[in-house]
Amino acid sequence: MAALRRSLELAPRNDVYWQNLGMVLLQLNELTEAVTSLRRAVSLKGNSAPSHQYLAVVLHRIGHFDEAVREFEQALVLNPRDDLAHNNFGYTLLEQGRVERACEQLRRAIEINPNNAMAHNNLGNALRALGDLPEGLAMYRRAVEIEPGLPLARLNLGRALADTGQLDAALEHLHAAAHLAPEDVGVWQSLADVLARFRFDVYSPEVEVVLVECLSQPQIEPAYLALTAASLLLADAQFLGIVKSTGEGTGVLRLDAATVRQLSRPLLLLLLENALIPEPAFEDLISHLRRAAIFARKEGSLGSDALLSEVLAAIAHQSFLSEYVHQESSDETRAIEWLKDKIEQALERGNAVSEVDLALFACYRPLHELQGDSALPTASMPLFSRLILRQVTEPAEEALIRDELPVLTPIGNAVSRAVQGQYEQSPYPRWMRPPSTGRAFPLALRLRTLFPHSASVGDVPQRPTILIAGCGTGRHVASTALLNPDSSILAVDLSRASLAYAVRRANELGLQNVEFAQADILELDQLGRRFDLIECSGVLHHMQNPSEGLRVLAGRLNSGGKMKIGLYSEIGRRSVVASKMLIAERGYAADGKGIRDARAAILALPAEDGARGVADSIDFYSLSGCRDLLFHIQERRYTLEDIEALLAPLRLEFLGFEFDSRTTLLDYRREYANDPAANSLRNWSEYEAHYPSTFAGMYQFWVASHP
Repeated sequence: MAALRRSLELAPRNDVYWQNLGMVLLQLNELTEAVTSLRRAVSLKGNSAPSHQYLAVVLHRIGHFDEAVREFEQALVLNPRDDLAHNNFGYTLLEQGRVERACEQLRRAIEINPNNAMAHNNLGNALRALGDLPEGLAMYRRAVEIEPGLPLARLNLGRALADTGQLDAALEHLHAAAHLAPEDVGVWQSLADVLARFRFDVYSPEVEVVLVECLSQPQIEPAYLALTAASLLLADAQFLGIVKSTGEGTGVLRLDAATVRQLSRPLLLLLLENALIPEPAFEDLISHLRRAAIFARKEGSLGSDALLSEVLAAIAHQSFLSEYVHQESSDETRAIEWLKDKIEQALERGNAVSEVDLALFACYRPLHELQGDSALPTASMPLFSRLILRQVTEPAEEALIRDELPVLTPIGNAVSRAVQGQYEQSPYPRWMRPPSTGRAFPLALRLRTLFPHSASVGDVPQRPTILIAGCGTGRHVASTALLNPDSSILAVDLSRASLAYAVRRANELGLQNVEFAQADILELDQLGRRFDLIECSGVLHHMQNPSEGLRVLAGRLNSGGKMKIGLYSEIGRRSVVASKMLIAERGYAADGKGIRDARAAILALPAEDGARGVADSIDFYSLSGCRDLLFHIQERRYTLEDIEALLAPLRLEFLGFEFDSRTTLLDYRREYANDPAANSLRNWSEYEAHYPSTFAGMYQFWVASHP
């Protein structure tokens, strides 16, 4: 940079120096100055194809897409056989959702230079966006053949292989991509997503190393890996021996040195800290471990070594993630009250408090319940330091945020107020991180990729306005904001506690394009704003009149706007209905004790009992999740015929479903080859009848508005 600036002082009219300066500024992400430098290069030599192309690249980066297209076109007039320019132009068109034209440019790049690996990779992306997965796979394979060390090609090939169910091959390429680009969080997330689909009954130390690598990445969503990692640990004979000892009914577990060493293995510590483990065997293990520890501490037989402190801190993290969902005996309650008094007296007198005592207390209660929590000692280990952050600092931050949140509308509806009350007490979901994409996935391209056969996808603004209606604790907001960094997002919810959690998480992620406010969907008619996209997932079915809520939201769409909706399936929630009947029959209350007792009753059911199926849901393993799953004060479920009737009066066209994995969609298309758009609700109704768990979570679908 210094040398370039000195060169320009000596030769201010040298276009190549301005061009090079612009490219260095681009690498430094100083985009505004890069545009100025490249415009200067173009003004000095208008027939320089590279200057026009590089200016186009920077304009694309800052979101000036139409201007970028014009510069690419000029560069190709000047040098029509520049395969790099054709590739970059194709990539820009693809980002705008102009997929057919992107394919033309990318094919031209390959025609000029058959060994352009990136052009093959980008053409693979374009073909996938058009719904041609086999040809897309072929392009990715060719890109990897040409340049085995190209991380993006490995990444996209791995993702495509996973979509077709070739998991072992997918894992191989994604693991290679992660080591080729270790700083790319999107690659690690994709590796984790594929690993999440594995379950192990034979232990593999090599797989344990890979899982530790993934869980050590601070920016990926770890929750998906929980069952995979748990299955691998349970396949290890030594660890399984500890777990089995908790199932012998004695309620006693020895915390000897060998047991503590086994519990301190990095995979288990990472798992306990970072992911809620939806596995009854681990829940039993934690219950027995903390019980053994609290009684040993009271008797004076529990040590205070660093390894034990670390294990107890990890268990405390897991207990906090589950919101202390574990059953607690009366003698444990007395023991924890004894420990609380001991800690508070020490804090009041300014005496030292051992980390073992604090971690053990946090296995049963959050640290912010201690009188004098602000005087907690500086942690000696990072795991314990993060425990104080999670249990003391973050709740205090949320309390301050809650008081400052703006209010957009009143909350007048009685059911809305009751739902608000539930989520003020139990914000849901409590999440760690959003799934990392590593890069943007603009709305226009996303819609073309999801619905390549739909003529109703239409033009989408490059900087869309988005409403997240019922944003809860903000996980959905974070994902949408990261995928669409050029968008402007309004996120609203009934619950101020949920919103405070969402704002804190958004601040941690550095999201600049989101505005949060308290509002009731039913009152949004009075909002003088319209949106290109509205996302409302898992919300309408908790309203007194969901059709009225949908009508209000449809009225907030711009002409041609799109909406993503999530609704409960009647078939998919059969086990939930059975569990709700059991809860009603036995009279379990929607409080901590009632939820714990209901969970114990459900886990005691035989595997074939219809209600036992809810134990497969991750929501079953935390108090707020279980309350949302089984104790919600308002819930309606839908059939696909109901959804068709819901959309028709509002002139909302059903575009299709969105799935976490393309496997279901590929399977559907094999069975209904006459419906390539996969948007026949009648066919999907038949499909769901044959495969009842297809929509066990929710129907997640997109619609388009028409004038």
